[in-house]
Amino acid sequence: MKGNKLTKGSNMRWESSRMMLPEHVQTLRDHFRDDEKVERPVLDEQEWEEIGRIISEAVAEACPVTIRYYRDGFIETMTGRISLQGSPDRHLQIHDPFGLSWKIAFRDIVNASIQ
Repeated sequence: MKGNKLTKGSNMRWESSRMMLPEHVQTLRDHFRDDEKVERPVLDEQEWEEIGRIISEAVAEACPVTIRYYRDGFIETMTGRISLQGSPDRHLQIHDPFGLSWKIAFRDIVNASIQ
């Protein structure tokens, strides 16, 4: 005899009631995202000098630069032109190709390269 959803002793009876609440899905996503986080990299004096040289060159030549920076446990990448260097609040102002302006703190910069 072939079983169906109503066959006694069959697990099929409860198959339609399996689901995850949105709160459970969000909790699982947050948990997996937390596992991917990294510690803030510590740069030495030579790395800071190299980053400063690249940023100064990019400002002087008005060429695009790619900045890798630390934010909330992740290393992010931003490409654009630097319009303001050494502002009073210790941030770089970068304009991306879409015309948006972003501020990145100097202490968060991990790497820089000219495009």
